[in-house]
Amino acid sequence: MLLELVIHQGPWIPLAVWIALYVSDYAMTLKAARLYHDHVKEHIVFEGSYELTPYYEKDIDGLKKLSPRFLGALALSSALLVVLWYLSRLLDAFEPFSLAFGAMVLLEAAVYLRHLRNRSLFKNMIDKGGLTGQTRYSRWLILSNSASELFAFAGLLLLLAILLGSFFLLGGALSCLATGARHRQMGKKLEAATAG
Repeated sequence: MLLELVIHQGPWIPLAVWIALYVSDYAMTLKAARLYHDHVKEHIVFEGSYELTPYYEKDIDGLKKLSPRFLGALALSSALLVVLWYLSRLLDAFEPFSLAFGAMVLLEAAVYLRHLRNRSLFKNMIDKGGLTGQTRYSRWLILSNSASELFAFAGLLLLLAILLGSFFLLGGALSCLATGARHRQMGKKLEAATAG
């Protein structure tokens, strides 16, 4: 498999892929948040922050192009990826690296799909006036929907991981499952707080 060949060559191509994905995810989030704040929120109101990751809420809500939090997370995750590669090489077993790389990259893929969907929705609303009136989404509902999407993505990745015997795909399935579970838990807490 091409992925295995790339992984065995060194950590630099996976690292470049990770950095490109992580940076572009932040940029896409900022762009969508700006569209939301400038044009969309009069029709669609998201309770709380546009950002679902609590760690980045303040930076995204403030539309910060350069975020110390983001740079710190990028540096830490990049260093972790390189260390895992060298440990895998030392152990002569690249499965742990493939699992971790898949967990990082394929969770980003799931997030990318959400960005593309939101961007398409927002652009159609802005350019074509495809929505009238106003819809409000409670925070717990947003998190519950996110969890459902991530569970579906995890199921697909798990099925492919089993069929193909891929640690990379298994890593993606596990990270989507874990993030979906975290979103589900956060949503249930908020739902309980608003109900009682």
